[in-house]
Amino acid sequence: MTAPAAPLTWADLPTATRVEVVRLAGRGEAHPDPAVRRAAHEWATMPSWSSRANRLPGWTLPAAAAVLGVLLVVVGLAVDAPWPMIVVLVAAAVVALVLGLLGANARSSAAAVGAVAARP
Repeated sequence: MTAPAAPLTWADLPTATRVEVVRLAGRGEAHPDPAVRRAAHEWATMPSWSSRANRLPGWTLPAAAAVLGVLLVVVGLAVDAPWPMIVVLVAAAVVALVLGLLGANARSSAAAVGAVAARP
């Protein structure tokens, strides 16, 4: 007698399957496999998606990163900072902008998957 398989989690799914789940959710369809649908629903309804930080609009972190980058460059130029320091500050702002955009994309994907995965 074999032990029952552990429940499938989002992390267990291959990347191609996760992409397929998000693509189907974007069209308003759920994945046909019930185990994948259950894993997607659990991922999309994780408590971290509903945390206070994730209640902000998706554009806030990228916009804050862009404003911070411009502010850092202006302050760096005003205090006559060396160019390498200004380059590092701009690079940090660009990284924050990219991370903010990725976070906004993940939140919208989770919302779409959660909406279709909850349906019977």
